Amino acid sequence: MTVCIAAISENNTEGPKIVFCADRQQSTSVNFEHASKVRYLKNVVIMFSGQTEDCIEIINNATKDAPSGENLTVANLAELCKIYSQFQFRKLVEEKFLNSRGLKFKQFYSKGCPLPIELFKDLDERIKLFQLNFEEMVSLIIAGIDSSGTHIFEVTGNGQLTAKDYLGFSIIGEGQRLSFPEITKNKYSTSASLGEVLFRVFNAKKISERVSSVGKETDLGVIALTRNAGKEVTGKEVPEVDVEVHLITEEFKAEIEKAIISLKEIETNYIHAVSDNIDGAMYRPQPAVNQK
Repeated sequence: MTVCIAAISENNTEGPKIVFCADRQQSTSVNFEHASKVRYLKNVVIMFSGQTEDCIEIINNATKDAPSGENLTVANLAELCKIYSQFQFRKLVEEKFLNSRGLKFKQFYSKGCPLPIELFKDLDERIKLFQLNFEEMVSLIIAGIDSSGTHIFEVTGNGQLTAKDYLGFSIIGEGQRLSFPEITKNKYSTSASLGEVLFRVFNAKKISERVSSVGKETDLGVIALTRNAGKEVTGKEVPEVDVEVHLITEEFKAEIEKAIISLKEIETNYIHAVSDNIDGAMYRPQPAVNQK
């Protein structure tokens, strides 16, 4: 499993950005491998959590069918990931449960299914159980910027597509339960500065490393909207909108980690100071007096 995070920053400016972060520990059918779980397109990144082979097949199919250039929207790519997630689920169901009986997914769930009712019910229950597991085997974050603004989507193994723009961030993987409080504390906002969001996201990832399935290595980057000088239209210069994906250097990640450690030391010192003075701050309450 893993942890992957995407969070919007400076969304109230002319140069909105999305910070993305993922560990590099991948779960395969054989073992854990260390490789990037981020796929880069011109204006979008896709991150995945779960079974590596299934996630990569979904992403490869979606990006192969996605339009190129300015015609690529974040929502369009997310929709393709949803479609191929459903396709991957049905393909696996056929391989595991139906091919040996000469059936396809659509035929199995049609009114003309030739199986006896008891066998159908048994297979249906097993498929439903597999579907619950597959939801955990495949989770995707699709984050990017297009002409309509900043967007973050989640796709799960059952093909559920959820927009996270209103929330401003998305977290998937087993590290989610530890990283979520770090993102949301102190009133997170999509208008927060890039520096603040970088710090929060990286700190959330580092805290999630307490979960054994979250790797120590980290991909950290920024999707940024840039505006360059454009052509003159009716006497006015119209800026060209472009989106770039940048990765954060190891040196700068080390600087953020130093800041995290410094803040923890300040917090620890404050706790010790409170502990040292707590005896003088406590007193016995007066016994209650019965009133007639």
